Amino acid sequence: MLHRQDPFFQRFTVRLNGTNPRWGFLEMYNDTTGEYVPSCDQEFTIRNAQVVTITHSVEWSL
Repeated sequence: MLHRQDPFFQRFTVRLNGTNPRWGFLEMYNDTTGEYVPSCDQEFTIRNAQVVTITHSVEWSL
């Protein structure tokens, strides 16, 4: 169950899947299936993308 209102439950392993380490499709790790899936959820917003980008900006800028 996804608890969107509780930030503790909003921690996902994410990655950029592309030919360049600085850009690509945003994917999240699905613990149930054991694979990365694209972030094409109806609830995924620009704000979600901004938070992911800010959170991983140092890691993805190297």
